[in-house]
Amino acid sequence: MPVRRCLAQVDWGWGVFPFAARAGKPYIGSMITVEPVSHIGTDAQGRAWIDDTNVKVVEVVKDWLAHGSSPEEMVLQHPHLSLAQVHAALAHYYDHQAEYDREVARELEAWDGRVAENRHSPIRRKLRALGKLP
Repeated sequence: MPVRRCLAQVDWGWGVFPFAARAGKPYIGSMITVEPVSHIGTDAQGRAWIDDTNVKVVEVVKDWLAHGSSPEEMVLQHPHLSLAQVHAALAHYYDHQAEYDREVARELEAWDGRVAENRHSPIRRKLRALGKLP
């Protein structure tokens, strides 16, 4: 059936929008109620956490950046998270992308520093002397 534009408009409090309807069937979207669900909470230090879990949003983001997994794959790898929670974490990342990218870059720098410090640790020198490390 062809879609035609309705002459009616609906105002839900945040603007007036025209809606499409199929011939002979009126649009009944104004009867649908939607409750927004965030799935994300913030602690006293400003860190974002996924509700009802012990998982920080940045951990989901780092997993996604490192492996490039789809949200569906992430749910298979982390069965304690729902698909909605993973999507909410990624949406929160996109809303605050610059902040998260800076945090991930800082953590990578710190990691590289620790690796460099430990490159010449006593145990590594001993293992090199024994021919166990290059």
